[in-house]
Amino acid sequence: MYLVISLRRPVLLLAVAAMIIGCVSTAGYAFVTSYLSGDTILSGVKVASINVGGLTIQEAAAYLSGYLDEIVQRPVTIVYDSMEWRLFPRDIGITPDLESILLAAFQVGRQGNILRKLAEHYQSQLEGWDIPLMVSVDEAKLTSALRKIAVTANIPPLDARIVLTQDDVVQIIPGVPGQKVDITRLMEDVIAAATRSNDRRVVLKPQLVIPDFSTEDALALRIQRCIAEYTTTFDAADLNRVNNIRLAASCLDGVLLKHRETFCFNQQVGPRLSSD
Repeated sequence: MYLVISLRRPVLLLAVAAMIIGCVSTAGYAFVTSYLSGDTILSGVKVASINVGGLTIQEAAAYLSGYLDEIVQRPVTIVYDSMEWRLFPRDIGITPDLESILLAAFQVGRQGNILRKLAEHYQSQLEGWDIPLMVSVDEAKLTSALRKIAVTANIPPLDARIVLTQDDVVQIIPGVPGQKVDITRLMEDVIAAATRSNDRRVVLKPQLVIPDFSTEDALALRIQRCIAEYTTTFDAADLNRVNNIRLAASCLDGVLLKHRETFCFNQQVGPRLSSD
């Protein structure tokens, strides 16, 4: 028995066309895939404005290494008021990350699906594709160097004080705001400056620090007079006792007891030993 399939002419033409389109699409896809997966960096790719397109990774490494070394050998200048510090990136733990730079450059046009690859290829050819300068950072080394500079600008705030004058008048000594350098932000600014070919200055801008107990806080307590006072005598020749009284007085002087708070002598002065 024979099975005979009869196709009308239009159907046959559609089938042949579909086969041709499938073959062309497969060949085209294979061509595009091969075109986008060569062993060189895509044309138009730059690293810190240096063209590395058309180079292999090994060629780009040799081409970039001297330039990157020259970049990190130039100092970064930190400025605060009339003071300046010149820091060399390598000395503070900032070095070029050549491996990551080359990987990022080589991956342009090679990641994602075929449409993304084609889009990156088109953008690179038409507008260029710039890879930023990447660095590796020894955070401990960088933090240590920057803390030495930060202490110059750090000023601790002073709390407001409530004192009693010799005439039994309550006087409020105003609090004074301080300032402190944000080390994390300073690190980010220095790293960014180290990757720039010019404008390698960082202006130190300490942040305002408000006192824990401000002048407004002191005024809000409405302390108007001395409630009580007490005077005692002791033998000034007893040096050990004099020393203990001086130490205890330094812990008690200026203690502020607010509404509904409890004062504990032992907690305020701290533990005492028989050897003391």
